[in-house]
Amino acid sequence: MQLVTCCCEDVTDDIYKNVKVIAGEEYESQHRLLVGDVISSASRKKKKMHIPRLTVWKLREPNVKQEFARMVTDKKDEVFEADNVESKWKATKEVWQKATEQVCGWTKGPPRLHSTTMS
Repeated sequence: MQLVTCCCEDVTDDIYKNVKVIAGEEYESQHRLLVGDVISSASRKKKKMHIPRLTVWKLREPNVKQEFARMVTDKKDEVFEADNVESKWKATKEVWQKATEQVCGWTKGPPRLHSTTMS
């Protein structure tokens, strides 16, 4: 039996298993038909988990912006009641986040891919 080495880029030795030369089948005088099993160890891509985000781009609409401003001004007393800078910042952040959640909402799924064609 004759074994022929294959010259390919980025190929390791463990990719080809059970390689044999078929006797009597010639392509040219120096070439023989080579049969074998190719082992592919390509791993599957993991799906990325969708991270829900606040839909803050809705604040560009005038009616949503007014509703957000109204909710923030209604809860401004929570910010003024805080003692130090850290607690004031935390209270401000909570007020803004709660108002954004109620007015704008969260994204529901991963972004859809839209293919554009060139004309």
